[in-house]
Amino acid sequence: MTGRNGTATFNFAGTGMPGPTDNPTANDAKADHYLIDTGILAIPVSFTEGNPARFFGFVTPFGTAAPTADPIVANFTAVTLVDYAQTNARLKIDWKDPGTTAPFQPFTNESTALTPDLTATNLGWKHYVSVGPLQVDLTTLTTPVQIEGDKGSTALFAITHEAWGSMTPNSTTTYSSFADFVAALTTALDSTNTAEHVVAEGTYNNTTGVFTATHMAVVLEN
Repeated sequence: MTGRNGTATFNFAGTGMPGPTDNPTANDAKADHYLIDTGILAIPVSFTEGNPARFFGFVTPFGTAAPTADPIVANFTAVTLVDYAQTNARLKIDWKDPGTTAPFQPFTNESTALTPDLTATNLGWKHYVSVGPLQVDLTTLTTPVQIEGDKGSTALFAITHEAWGSMTPNSTTTYSSFADFVAALTTALDSTNTAEHVVAEGTYNNTTGVFTATHMAVVLEN
C-alpha cells in the first residue's frame, strides 16, 4: 500500500543531525522507518500494521532530527491522527476497448467470491483499491484480491449492458443477493459479451486480501 505521491518523490538527505563518522546519514529520515512523536494522542485499537492512517502536525526542522540518538528527536510531531481503518474502500478495474470476455477467474453459480483476472493485455490503467489517501495496485499483490458480497440489507449489486461503441447504458439489472448477482454474471459472460469496467465500494482487509463489497457494478458491452 503506498501513498499517491509515493516515497520516491521525496529526498530525505540532510533532514537529520550528522551521525557518527562511520554512518553520517544515520539520522536522516527513512521512508520505511519514519519516526513520529504521537505525544498524548489517543491511538485506536485499529491502528495496526497494514491499516492506512494519516498524521497531521509538524516536520522536525531540517537538520535537527535524531531518531537514533539519546534522547531521540522524532522526524515528525503529530497533533492529529486520522484513522482510515473503518473508511469505505473503493475498487476500480477497467479494460480498453473492446473489453475482456473474462474479467474474473473461472467461477460457478455457487461461488462465494469473485477473483478479478488482471492478465488481459488490454488491461487499463485503473486496477486498484483506494482507502483514504492510499492505493493498492492490484497487479502487485502476491495473492489476488477476492471480492465477496456484503450480506447486509443495504447491499446492492448491478450488471449494466451497453451497446458496442456506446457510453449510454441499454439496461441495468440490480441484485440484493450476491449469489444471484454471480449467477447472472455466469449467464452474461458468454464469451461474446465483454466487460469494460468493474467498480465496487466496501471494506478491504489488507491482511487477507478480501474486498467485501456493499455496492458493486460490472459494465458489459454487448
